[in-house]
Amino acid sequence: MTCREPWNFSRWGKLVPGKSGNSEKQSGVRLSNVAAVAEDSHTVRCQVVIRGTQAKDFAGISNKGQHFESDHIFIFHLSEEDKIDFIGVQWDHENLKKQLGS
Repeated sequence: MTCREPWNFSRWGKLVPGKSGNSEKQSGVRLSNVAAVAEDSHTVRCQVVIRGTQAKDFAGISNKGQHFESDHIFIFHLSEEDKIDFIGVQWDHENLKKQLGS
């Protein structure tokens, strides 16, 4: 299974689909190294690297225009009707803060 379209993170900029598991840069942020694994019939884990330059304050981190590269794990749970009913996100926030000069 593959992630066909990245998501729009309004705090970081708009992300657009790319080729071969990468996405093209728009607003200084992009996804790359996208890998998705079906953990069971209703759960998908997508591991991605999000990289770019901070353009706005995010999650208590003031914008200093610093570059970042952060591994993220997105967990999607699908209902019996195959609709997403839960999205979880994990990342190393302390590492992200360090990269962004906080």
